Amino acid sequence: MLAAALALTTGGAVVTACAPARPTPTPVPVSAPIPVPEKPVPVDPLAEPWLVGVPTSPVTHEIVVTTAVRAAATSDALANTSADSLRTTLSVRWDSTSRTTTRTGSLTSYRIAAVVPASTPVGAPPTATPPWLTTPLAIVAALDADRQMVRVTTPRESSCGVEAAAAQVAREVLLAPPSRLARGVSWVDSLRTTVCRDSIPLTLTSARRYVVEDARVQDGRVVVVLRRRSTTTLSGTGSQFGEPVTITGEGQGELLFGLRLDDGQMTDGNGVSTLTLSLTGRRKSQVVTQNARLEIRRAF
Repeated sequence: MLAAALALTTGGAVVTACAPARPTPTPVPVSAPIPVPEKPVPVDPLAEPWLVGVPTSPVTHEIVVTTAVRAAATSDALANTSADSLRTTLSVRWDSTSRTTTRTGSLTSYRIAAVVPASTPVGAPPTATPPWLTTPLAIVAALDADRQMVRVTTPRESSCGVEAAAAQVAREVLLAPPSRLARGVSWVDSLRTTVCRDSIPLTLTSARRYVVEDARVQDGRVVVVLRRRSTTTLSGTGSQFGEPVTITGEGQGELLFGLRLDDGQMTDGNGVSTLTLSLTGRRKSQVVTQNARLEIRRAF
């Protein structure tokens, strides 16, 4: 039997014969997996909550108010009833931008026309700007979301002037919404101030409650749909034709409108309102019922 290694002597040198070494196998390179790009997850523009932006450029709103007024008066000598219908069209331009508590702008046009019944054979009467109003009329409004107040501060409401009455309509498009909205979110803005009716100062108290109902994409922009319900009370005393009178009143209204998220401004709206006023004097009493339709359009 041979040994695994043989020792041979050759001139004093020892040579050791060994079994040949086995070659070390070369590891097979492992290839890295080829990355597969992930498919982008589509972003739903109507996903809640919705973040309300701020104005970045001037905004113009056109407001159309169609009003039917019915007055019933009684006295010791007679009783009479009268009815009038008017359509008022005005444009309001808001110049202020960014999230601020003060909005500045102007009433750029204000036109009034009598509403002619459809059965009348003549054409619609031309609209006219009242001679007592000069446009553009500067407007300043205060928006206080923390105190839930929205009001027109210039022209001064308590001045009993026609300019204040005209500018007050601009409050219809003034908003101070929360910065985040979702379906079912609601908030309230309120107002207590002095307004005038037939030059008689009246204390007006109003509350407007907003509820978010839905959202839609319009012209590539997200528009949140809101419903606003309002209540109003009026009271005051004064003199009419030399006679002391007392005026009380109450009203309610509803407006469905869109709010553009990118700048937090109203886009369009339609609504109705009713106001009933009672005037009581020593020899005369009168009840005035005012039904109005409100249409709002944003001029892009």
